[in-house]
Amino acid sequence: MRRRDYLAVGGTVLATGLAGCRSMFETRSARSPPLVEDRPDAVYYPTHAEGMEMVGTTDAGDYGVALTYSFPHRFWLFTGADRRKVEVRGEDAVHMMSVVWDRETGTVVPNSSVETTVRRDGATVAEKSLWSMLSQNMGVHAGDNMALEGNGTYDIPFERLPDQQGQPGAVEPMDMEMVPVASTPAPADLPGATAGTVTSGDATVAVTRLDAPPAGVEGDGPYLAVSARTPYNGYPLPFMTVSAALARDGSEAFSGPLDPAFDPDLGYHYGAVADAQSGDDLTLSVELPPQIARHEGYETAFRSFEDATLSL
Repeated sequence: MRRRDYLAVGGTVLATGLAGCRSMFETRSARSPPLVEDRPDAVYYPTHAEGMEMVGTTDAGDYGVALTYSFPHRFWLFTGADRRKVEVRGEDAVHMMSVVWDRETGTVVPNSSVETTVRRDGATVAEKSLWSMLSQNMGVHAGDNMALEGNGTYDIPFERLPDQQGQPGAVEPMDMEMVPVASTPAPADLPGATAGTVTSGDATVAVTRLDAPPAGVEGDGPYLAVSARTPYNGYPLPFMTVSAALARDGSEAFSGPLDPAFDPDLGYHYGAVADAQSGDDLTLSVELPPQIARHEGYETAFRSFEDATLSL
C-alpha cells in the first residue's frame, strides 16, 4: 500500500445481519468494575479484559473489513489533550467494532470513516459511524456502543484483573485468526539507518533515515521517518501532529512538519523528505496528541509530550 492510497481511503461500509441481544448485554455490562482511582499518567492494566465475537469479514476494494462485537463498555474521546468519558447507556446492547486492513500486506489501517449498518429482515435497525479507537487487547479499530432490539444469548470471555489493575503494563493483544492486529516493526527492524528510540508522553518513538522516500511519498532525497507506538504492545499511535528540527554544526538543517504516511516496511509513521545526516541533532515536537478514542488503560497516556532529542 502506498501513502497516497492510504490517505485516499474514504468511508468503508460493512452491512451485515446481527440478531438482537440487548437484554443479555445490559446485564453483563453492569458488572464492569469501577475505575481505579489513582491511575498513572501512563499505560496501565485495566480493571478487566473483555473478549469478542466475530460477525464476519468482507472485502472493500483493496481492503479487508471485519465486524466484531463485545460487551458495551466505557471509553474516552479526545479533542486535543482534553478527554471526555463515554458511559454505557441503558439501551446499549453491544460494543460494535470494525478492523480495516490492506489485503496485500495484512497491515491494519487506522481509519476514522467506518460506517456500520445492522439490518434485520431487510430493514435497518441500527446505523452508526464508528470512532477510531485504541484498545489494549484489540489494538487499533473503529468502534462504538450500539443499541439493538430483541433478545439473544452470546458467550463472550470476561476476565477481571484485580491484582494488576492500575499497575503499569498492558493486556496482551488478542489472537484473532481471521483478522490482523495493528503492529509496528521492532525499532531494529526498521529499514534504513536506525537512530534509536526516545520516550515521551509514555509513547516509544523510533527514528530512522532512508536514502529515498518510500513509494507514494512525493519528493527526492533522504527521508526521515518517525514511528510512534504504544509501550508493551507496540501499536501505532495515529492522528498526531508532529514536527522535527535538525541541527548540524550549530545551524538549522531542517525544520518542519512530519506527515502521516503508510508503508509496508515502515508501517504507519510520520515522515518528511529531509537531508538528515549522521551526527545531526534531532528534536521531535508533538503539537497534537493522538486524536483516537481510548479504551480503559490508555486514556491517561499519550496526552502531554515533552520535546524529545537524539543524535542521528
